[in-house]
Amino acid sequence: MEVRHVVFWLCVLSPVFVKGGVVYLSQTRNDSIELACLSTESNPYGFYLRRKWLQPDKEVLFVYQGMAPSYAGSKTDSSRIRVVEALHVGQVNVTISHLSASDTDRYACEFVFASNPTDRVEPGRDDFLLYIADHTEQPCTCSSYHILLYAISGAVGLLLIIILGLTVAYCGKARNGSKPQPPVPIYEEMAGLQSGNGKAFCDLQGGFGESEYVRPRRENTYSNP
Repeated sequence: MEVRHVVFWLCVLSPVFVKGGVVYLSQTRNDSIELACLSTESNPYGFYLRRKWLQPDKEVLFVYQGMAPSYAGSKTDSSRIRVVEALHVGQVNVTISHLSASDTDRYACEFVFASNPTDRVEPGRDDFLLYIADHTEQPCTCSSYHILLYAISGAVGLLLIIILGLTVAYCGKARNGSKPQPPVPIYEEMAGLQSGNGKAFCDLQGGFGESEYVRPRRENTYSNP
């Protein structure tokens, strides 16, 4: 874990950084990356891709000129690794897809040359230090997660029932405490309505007489001068 953190700080400032024959690469989970391996000499006939750091000297694949590559890992590696071989010009491109954190490592390109008495293996121009950032969230594996949800739901339901019961009790007590007013007899209502209407009419008539019409004074013609 500490080694991966070191690789992260080496790669975090730039996704591609070259220094001293080492190409620093950073990529995220489930993405893909291409490793362009170049030979420093001409006419190699074979090629190895190896891991050199977290899994020292672990062979990833081997390519013989003009033939399909052979993979040292699982069938999953063969399905997600694609190789474009051009050994006649000293170049092999390796594309790794569906990256995961376990792909973080230093990858070395090695080219095989015919020689006497034995063939010789020479390193490629660059090594690749690859860091894969895994930003996925880990799912909760708590066994009591559903029990906690049920407990919260039950507590909320109980609280609602208590509030409803208190509301019903309060409304019933308020109804019992209020005294009903005695009914007013119908004849009293009618008498009050008539008297009120008459008074209103009289007030209205008096108001009109005072404000708009002045009644002339009648003189008695039979009175003595």
